[in-house]
Amino acid sequence: MLDIEALTYAMIQDVSASVTWSPGWPQTFAGLTSAQGIGCFKSKQNSNAGNTSTRRETHSRIAIEIQTWAATPELRNTYDLAINAVFGPVLTRSGSGGHLEEKLTGEITAYRSILIYEGTVDTVTLNVIK
Repeated sequence: MLDIEALTYAMIQDVSASVTWSPGWPQTFAGLTSAQGIGCFKSKQNSNAGNTSTRRETHSRIAIEIQTWAATPELRNTYDLAINAVFGPVLTRSGSGGHLEEKLTGEITAYRSILIYEGTVDTVTLNVIK
């Protein structure tokens, strides 16, 4: 099995300096400001397929869920575009994503985005096969 979250963490640092990233779920939303967003990511699928004659795992289907919270819908959309610029060339975006408006602790209104990217990885070379 591949460590999808470690691979994602390395890539996600290139998305935006104005997003604080956490694997899994954010520990706090206190850092959400008009200039600073909050983001998280987690593996949604990591299943292997093998060659039946050798039983060697050769490919892994992967899916990554990426969520962001922003102070404005415009900033949320900016994060979506930045995420797609990093992950879009490597993985396929699944569905249209979700946009939500929600109240966080302290009556802060946050604009949330949920994006899922998926693909197949060669487990020998670690090359992504869209």
